[in-house]
Amino acid sequence: MCKKVAVIAAVLVLLLGTSQGAWRHANAFGTRAANVSLFGVRVGGAVLFEGRAYVPSTALHGLLGYAVEFDSKTQTLLIGSGLDSQAMTAPLSPYKGYTVVRVVAQQKVQTLNPPAINHRGTVYVPLRLLERLGVQVGWDFWSNTAYAGTLRDDTLPRVGTTQQLERLLGSGAVWTVKDTMRNATVATQGAGAEFSQTNIQVAGVDESDVAKTDGEYIYQVRGREVTVTRVHPVSDMRVMSTIAFKDERFTPQEIFIDDRYLVVIGQADNNEFRTKVGAATEQSLSGKATVVGQVAALVMPRWWGNPTVRAYIYDLTDRTNLRLLREVETEGHRLATRKIGSVVYLLSNRWAQGPIVPHVRDSARGDDFLPIDPADIRYFPDRIAPSYLVVTAFDLNRPAQTAAVSAYLGAGHEVYMSHENIYVAVGDWQGDTVVHKFAVNGVDVAYSARGLVKGTILNQFSMDEHNGYFRTATTIWSGDKLSNAVFVLDVKMQTVGRILNIAPTERIYSARFMGDRGYMVTFVLVDPLFVIDLSNPRNPKILGELKIPGFSSYLHPLDENHLLGIGRDTTVLTTRDQSGRIINEVAIELGIKLAIFDVTDVANPIEEYVEIIGGRGTYSEVLHNHKALLFDTRNKIMAFPITIHTPVLKPEFNHGPFEFQGAIIYDVSLTRGFSPRARISHLTPQDSSRRPQFWHGGRAEVKRILYVGQNFYVLSDEFVTAHTDTDFREVNRVQLAKSEAP
Repeated sequence: MCKKVAVIAAVLVLLLGTSQGAWRHANAFGTRAANVSLFGVRVGGAVLFEGRAYVPSTALHGLLGYAVEFDSKTQTLLIGSGLDSQAMTAPLSPYKGYTVVRVVAQQKVQTLNPPAINHRGTVYVPLRLLERLGVQVGWDFWSNTAYAGTLRDDTLPRVGTTQQLERLLGSGAVWTVKDTMRNATVATQGAGAEFSQTNIQVAGVDESDVAKTDGEYIYQVRGREVTVTRVHPVSDMRVMSTIAFKDERFTPQEIFIDDRYLVVIGQADNNEFRTKVGAATEQSLSGKATVVGQVAALVMPRWWGNPTVRAYIYDLTDRTNLRLLREVETEGHRLATRKIGSVVYLLSNRWAQGPIVPHVRDSARGDDFLPIDPADIRYFPDRIAPSYLVVTAFDLNRPAQTAAVSAYLGAGHEVYMSHENIYVAVGDWQGDTVVHKFAVNGVDVAYSARGLVKGTILNQFSMDEHNGYFRTATTIWSGDKLSNAVFVLDVKMQTVGRILNIAPTERIYSARFMGDRGYMVTFVLVDPLFVIDLSNPRNPKILGELKIPGFSSYLHPLDENHLLGIGRDTTVLTTRDQSGRIINEVAIELGIKLAIFDVTDVANPIEEYVEIIGGRGTYSEVLHNHKALLFDTRNKIMAFPITIHTPVLKPEFNHGPFEFQGAIIYDVSLTRGFSPRARISHLTPQDSSRRPQFWHGGRAEVKRILYVGQNFYVLSDEFVTAHTDTDFREVNRVQLAKSEAP
């Protein structure tokens, strides 16, 4: 792609030279355009006419492989089209005194306003025409540059200086500069026994979690500590070590593990280095001195704090004495973490404060926080926000290699990652979503493209990549109207397929993409499950729909024709007037609902089996965090932590009393449905009897269930208990030392 872009750019430079003759010829038509950039190359010969940027049609020769022909008899410009120009004989009315040119592209006549113009034998086309050819077009407000072509790291404009940074950020208000131109849980073999892995979205793209196992040990975040417990063999269970973090400002949140390393990721507050920035210079990561004379006066007050994302990397050679190898820390709040092989990716958002740039600390380089040089910070020309998206990548197997860091003016809301790309979705105040695409190759993360879709994205499962296409499901808010959509974008992040106006008045509660199919659940009073055909990316279709009570907030594939839905049971509260006419209907959430959907007949999906757990007030983390679900594919057993409240007669007014907190375990069969197997709690009978109605939390609250070999392990901050996989009786337990609460 890079070679192709370079060739295209070279062709354009030759075609759009800046000779005086070319300008005199163009000057008679419109006014000279300030800047026009095609694939990052500034070109001449462009003009502004009727508030639009125009370029000579010769610029399109060779662009993305399109052939361009002009038929002077019919005044028709053919762009990559076999449409018979001789049939275009209807005369065209002049525009502003200029001859209008009919443009045929993508096998159809393009309606352009203002139109293409023939001036003295040269055809000029509005730059916007390139959007019809799948090329991204935009406008950089700050540099007064019209641009066309997929943006990449080497074509994105750089902030450059602290003065430019201040100008871009302005008063700190959010800028949206409008264009003025018009899967799966995998069992792994290790330590002689199969063991569970975190329930993830994309196989091979790991996600951090509060607990993980390598088949012999369980690594667990507990308050401000991380505990390593030996669990295999089950007869020799014991705590091997506990990491107690001395920095009281650091709170561990989640971890990664592999055969050699433990990575602890958490949120910290480190404002100390800010007090040292009173000098006129800061040393940038590139070793250059950056003048920041106003920094000292603009440093945030101490009480504001300075949030950072910190990663500790430990050597697992000796589990009884974990050795700290490295620390990586970046300012901001954690957005997402992923791990592919030995490479860890940290994405964070940091609010922009005056000219202060994000700082990064990597013990592979030294102990000091160093600023990212403004010359290395890029921004998205038509969407500037007072915040930074910082992408940090480091290779665990190369501890001496400095972390690769890139920063962009902007922020991220939701993240999806495949093996080749990271997609960061950012919603705006207009209800649209920009999706930024970053190409990944080890620690090298480079911006490659951007797409725009209508609506907002719910979570990472509303996004997917398959065969080079990016698919996403969105909810579109337009005033008081509500609907949903599915979009398919190509490798350049240009929309090539869409389905609009799905389930008006409802919003998306869950989505899942699986190969050539997509599944989407919307809800207001009932739960429609939509089956979507994505086999033809340019023509996606809804194949079937099923309406049922309740909704699923998470969809989990069982096989290619069956889905597990986890969500809520509901009832509809109806209000009537004196004549019996319905004046209002409201859905009341009840207990947790498990459902198995059969989508073998895509036109007629079926809800085959349903299980309702508890009543109103019943809660499980799995409703909003897929990593809380354990699905044992060997034995077709599912388990997750849950707090159950007993159903009551009038749930619209009352939650039921507290009944249970712990692990709930089911057999899952495609022929028999759900069969309850066990409930395992770490609460004593006395604990349960003393719990208030709305109790959540506590050291004995079960948070995860894992398996190693023939045993299941139930985890809370107080215990790790081992249970057989046949009758789930307890066979051993370890009491954990009291952890310091976060």
